[in-house]
Amino acid sequence: MSFPFHSCVRAVALCLVLALSGGAYGRPQFQGSTAPEGAAPPASDFAQVRQLSESGKHDEALAQLQELQTKKPGLKGLDHEFGVVYYKKGDYLQTVNSLKKASAADASDNEATQILGLSFYLAGRPGEAVPYLERVQSWYQHANVDASYILGQCCSCAAVPVLL
Repeated sequence: MSFPFHSCVRAVALCLVLALSGGAYGRPQFQGSTAPEGAAPPASDFAQVRQLSESGKHDEALAQLQELQTKKPGLKGLDHEFGVVYYKKGDYLQTVNSLKKASAADASDNEATQILGLSFYLAGRPGEAVPYLERVQSWYQHANVDASYILGQCCSCAAVPVLL
């Protein structure tokens, strides 16, 4: 019996999320992740956006972020917040676009790196996920076996073209 590709991707992605997050639910709580030092704006800037996103109102959260972007161009952490909301919404390509900007602005944004790896994988681009997931693995010498396995899956998926 063979499994459909998308079911396999979803199962592996779920394992990856659980492996990297320590099984936490809600807002991704990735190992070693904190908001980048000095990059976090006052909590009030993003508090309502986070609340909307946690409630599943992603489009409203994105509208608020766009409004913030208009009112406060260059606000630190804005691209990061866009990326997290897009990730929760399941729009992985938009997640990648936002979090690449966040990473470029602050290379110490570990959460962005981890979510980038997940997003590339979930968007069906495992080859592009590998460098991000390898970075995550390098931070944790005793990383959990599931995370190592999933990184291996990304590597093997990238090496073998998948025909749909």
